[in-house]
Amino acid sequence: MTKPVDLTNPTGTDNDNPKKRQHSSLWNNIPWEVVSWLVIILLPLIWLWPRLLNPAFEMIDDPHDLKRLLAMKQDFFGWLKTDAVHGEIGEGRFRPMYWLLRFVIYFLPAQLNPAGWIYIHYINLAVSLTLFFLLLTAISKKSTVGLLGTSLWIFNTNTIANYIRLATQEVWQVLWVGSLLITGFSILNSPRDRNTGWLKLASILTLFLLYFTKETSLILFPFSITMLCLSLVFKQKRKEWGQFVFVNLIFVSIYFLLAPNRTGYASNYQPSLEQIRNNLASFFYIQWHYLFLILLGTYLWRLLKYRKNLSGWHIEKWQFALLILGLAFFVIYLPWKVYVRRYLLVTDFLLSGFMALELGYWMLHARRIYATILGLFCLLAMTLSTAQLPMAIQSIYESAFSHTKGTVHALEWLCQKAEKGSAILSLELEPELTGATVLYTQYFFQRKDMPIYSLSDYAVNLQNAGYNVVPIQQITDEILERMDYIFWDHRGRTNPRLELFNLKIFHAIIQSSFRNRLSQIYSDVQVKNGIKEGPEILKLSRAPNTA
Repeated sequence: MTKPVDLTNPTGTDNDNPKKRQHSSLWNNIPWEVVSWLVIILLPLIWLWPRLLNPAFEMIDDPHDLKRLLAMKQDFFGWLKTDAVHGEIGEGRFRPMYWLLRFVIYFLPAQLNPAGWIYIHYINLAVSLTLFFLLLTAISKKSTVGLLGTSLWIFNTNTIANYIRLATQEVWQVLWVGSLLITGFSILNSPRDRNTGWLKLASILTLFLLYFTKETSLILFPFSITMLCLSLVFKQKRKEWGQFVFVNLIFVSIYFLLAPNRTGYASNYQPSLEQIRNNLASFFYIQWHYLFLILLGTYLWRLLKYRKNLSGWHIEKWQFALLILGLAFFVIYLPWKVYVRRYLLVTDFLLSGFMALELGYWMLHARRIYATILGLFCLLAMTLSTAQLPMAIQSIYESAFSHTKGTVHALEWLCQKAEKGSAILSLELEPELTGATVLYTQYFFQRKDMPIYSLSDYAVNLQNAGYNVVPIQQITDEILERMDYIFWDHRGRTNPRLELFNLKIFHAIIQSSFRNRLSQIYSDVQVKNGIKEGPEILKLSRAPNTA
């Protein structure tokens, strides 16, 4: 049977051609690896620059996280004894390294300046891309493959969703997974007489950071056992994989020893066949899913065709590791009751590398006719897979050209303009966003004198926590008489049902005598296809308007 062509070994048929040698020497003078690296760290600016141009914190996660980080600054040892050691109280979570890294790398240098946070976030992304590029280039010996894999990941809606936010744990998982793969590749490919002690120490540190950054990193333990079993079958690197399993076992044991019981947010993890079946029906979404399925098929076909030569097949082993680990980070979310697509960032990261190595094989070594046919199918698959990408980038660009900075800036503006003791009617209903509205106005912008009237069920919790919040069941004339301002964050596309509820409230106000007292004083509302998005502030004058 024909032996497979090694991706790292070109055909070499033109090596004796003088023109070919001259052409090659001219091209070799250009540092293509450096050029490719610069390209991949600049490519994300296509969708990230609006955040750099118009920096602001967001309503989701940011205010609650900033409050926790401020508490760490005021009483760091208190945090060590409570949340860091015993897990986040009330949420059943255990991720101390996530908070510590954000505190040291983001909060201490940038404090409450969102621009500083975003620039540091970009550096985080650039480092992850560099590690990914180095890994794929090292495996394939071709920087083109590294450029291809990183590009697939950069132009991915899950990547965009994670890196335009400041509070996702997945970005740290990607950083540590990339570091682990680089150190693992170096250890497994070092000569036997080479001392790899420092590399093993680096991999142990990376594993530690992974396990205590996000709980889903526990999937590394069964992955390590799988790779150990394969190493025993193929009789390769058994010692190294055995050590990997042992270190994983230590960290898994520490995790379950210190982690709290599953309560609150963590109780959404419900391992059951019904939950897994429901998620399988709706959850499988990676940006390049059609492309992935095609390349998975060609990869499996090659494994079957050349199965007798797998023991020495360097690249296919690393493809297999990327594939299995990527799918593992997908499978662990299947029992999760409440999920969002951006959780699949690590899966997309790893599968982009798998796809790039497969595409690299066919581009460099397959017959031209086969490579052309596969290329056409891949282009069609990528076209079908990018339906949401233009919309995601367009939404980001719209925010760049906004004359203000969104909801948080609107709340800050209100806190600067409102008279002392002004009463605010907030039409926010969702618990996290209701809490964010109160936190920004009364905690960060220091307007505890302004009572916030809220229809949200969560208002009672905020009132009990000591905030100046007045829970109300309905909006009556008596309540409107007390109001000075109405704050409304339009979310017609993102939450049409809530928008409809607020429209009914406004319709009732306009139908009443209060319509003459109402005037718009702030608007950052984008109107597209008749649908409103963005914050709006209206003022209710105390005396009736007789105009």
